Amino acid sequence: MIKLLLISSIESAYLIYMFNYFKTKFVFNHPMLSYLKDIDYFKHPISRSNISIRPICKFGQDVSLFFLVYFILRNILVYTKNIKILIYVNSFVIGITFILSFFMNPNAFVYLIPIFLIEYYYTIKLRNFIEE
Repeated sequence: MIKLLLISSIESAYLIYMFNYFKTKFVFNHPMLSYLKDIDYFKHPISRSNISIRPICKFGQDVSLFFLVYFILRNILVYTKNIKILIYVNSFVIGITFILSFFMNPNAFVYLIPIFLIEYYYTIKLRNFIEE
């Protein structure tokens, strides 16, 4: 299960970079974002820019730190042989993240697509491991 620790480390580094340091001129937007524009903690650019900007709000940056901790700590469940609990917890966390990122910030959702795909694949592998 060293692979999970390696995957967790790579996912954590990717999220920290994409949510805290990555800048772009292109911004994804949808109409539902207007209800978040007045709350500073959730404020992020909703239109294209001439200069490179970070399209992730402070909330998203804080969530990336949560995932840093979560991705590393979930390995404890693997080493204690609690694979079923890991599958349920991981599915819940990734599911909530999928929904919130889709509705709150399309940029975050797009940046999370590789994570969603990796987690989906890894969950299938874990389920097959249990059935063996």
